[in-house]
Amino acid sequence: MFLSNDGGGQQELMRWQDRKDDDRVSLGAALAAAVQVNLGGRWYLHLEAGHDWVFDKAEVTVGPNEIEFDASGYTGKLLLGRKL
Repeated sequence: MFLSNDGGGQQELMRWQDRKDDDRVSLGAALAAAVQVNLGGRWYLHLEAGHDWVFDKAEVTVGPNEIEFDASGYTGKLLLGRKL
């Protein structure tokens, strides 16, 4: 990271070395339920809800910072469709 002044000079504020990619596989599970309702003619409504579980926390490295978050969560869909 550099800081530059009006004269065009630069001063180094910080330096870091990115690590190599640490690819890994995390186990998880998902459970979902769906309902589809015919609205008449060729139209239908689709409603879906579920939950995803990821057993390990996800980690992302951005510059010198590492962000850790829980990738588990709820999912939902509401679709209006027309059959061909």
